[in-house]
Order: sequence, then C-alpha cells, then structure tokens
Amino acid sequence: MKSRKKRRGFFLAVFLLIFLIAVGFGGYRLYKKLNAVQVNVVDEIDDFDYKLEDRDTELYKTTFEELKETLKAGEVDNEKLASSIAKLFIIDLYTIKNKVNKFDVGGLDFVFSSVKANYALNVQETLYKYVEDNSNKKRNQALPEVSEVTVNSIEAASFTVGGKTYNGFNVNISWKYVMDLKYDTSAKLKLINDNDSYYVIELSH
Repeated sequence: MKSRKKRRGFFLAVFLLIFLIAVGFGGYRLYKKLNAVQVNVVDEIDDFDYKLEDRDTELYKTTFEELKETLKAGEVDNEKLASSIAKLFIIDLYTIKNKVNKFDVGGLDFVFSSVKANYALNVQETLYKYVEDNSNKKRNQALPEVSEVTVNSIEAASFTVGGKTYNGFNVNISWKYVMDLKYDTSAKLKLINDNDSYYVIELSH
C-alpha cells in the first residue's frame, strides 16, 4: 500500500511539474506575441504608461489630450480622471480595425497590472478570437471602430484586489461605432486608484 501511495504521489508531482511548465511556456508565448507587434509612439504621459500611437483614431487622440490636461491640473479631479481613462480603455479595446491580429489587444495600458495577463488572454479568446492577421496590410475583414463614447454614470467605491483595498469608481459607459457590426455597446467598469491614476480591474455587461 505504501509503495502505491508513493507511486501516486510521484506521478502527481510529475503531472504538476509538467502542468506548471506548460502554463509558464504558454505565458511566455503570450508575452512574445504581445510584444511582437511593432507600434510607433507619437506621444506619452510622463510618470505613466499611457501612450499615443500614430495608428490611434481621432476620437482616441482627442480623449488622450483630455487626459493630459486633467493630469496637468494643479489639483486633479479624480472623477474626471477616471472618466477619461474609462473612455480611452473602451475606445482602444473596441476599435479593432487598427489592430494587427488577435494578440494585439486594446486597452492594456489601462488595465491593472495583476489582472493584465488574464484580461489579454480572455480578450484573445472572445472579442478578438476571429480577428484575421493584417501583418501584410491586405486584410479585408470588416472590424469595428468606436466613433463616440459616453460615461453615463460614475460613483465612488472601494475594491479589494490581492488582499489590499483600493479607492475607485464604478462606471457605467456606452459607445457607438462608425459602422454597426453588432458588437457590444455598453458596459460596467470597475476602476481602482493606484499611484495617483486609475486602472480597470473588471469589465462586465
């Protein structure tokens, strides 16, 4: 009996080791694919990871300027700041037309670091699942571009992430497209404040 238990324990340990290696390899491949997409950054906000790329839409650019102005203010309006970040997140996530492939996930700049990997994987397997590769610039697939975004309501809240409590906001947001391709048009976002800015921790419909 003892030898059987030892054998089971050995096989279980080997299985777990193989599983962890597979997960680690999958994470590494995801990281490589995400970083394989080359973009041209034309502007960025000091002390933050927020960047403006040459491929971003006019709506994204004007909203990015709003974010910059809010952050430059002597006393930052947290509600206004969270609203701008929520809008940029939605514009970038649901404007799929300018993405290279399914691994070129929008909105990552605005997602909290501890949930980024799960967020990217989830988007790739759902919203971006059927996005065709456009590395050769010959894609003919019809993909959405956000034309308008509105924060319908925003209210203060607190959230616990990784055992730590953060101040933040619940945001109800809606948007429209240049062409209606039957994609989502509204969502509820949870944003938390970390190091004087706001990051998305959850999106639900």
